[in-house]
Amino acid sequence: MSTEDAALNFPRLIAAADSADVTIVGSYVGQNWDAVTASAPQAFANFVQTLMQHGRNPIVVAFGNPYLLQQLPWVGTYLVAWGGSPVSQAAAARALLGTTAISGHLPITIPPYASRGTGIERPALSK
Repeated sequence: MSTEDAALNFPRLIAAADSADVTIVGSYVGQNWDAVTASAPQAFANFVQTLMQHGRNPIVVAFGNPYLLQQLPWVGTYLVAWGGSPVSQAAAARALLGTTAISGHLPITIPPYASRGTGIERPALSK
């Protein structure tokens, strides 16, 4: 969904999340040479916070800017996929489903929430 019309869909998405076992929220916050901020729209942050208030505890996947964590520090599970390409999306899905191992560690620091080298190691859970 595009950020221009995203807020219009949030009530429908929250209702859908309320009936789901797992809620995964993908975000692509790109960067331009003339960007004033690297933040997601406030409506997006509010949406994720509403999911938290509904007890959904969403998994947030950052397909673009990894620094999104600074805007959503209360999210319990945060995955950096490093890009919005189909390859990155498929790799993130396989990691979340447990069909591939997770062995990523940040090559950057996301102050003050994650230091360079932070990450997890997890073998594939299933094939």
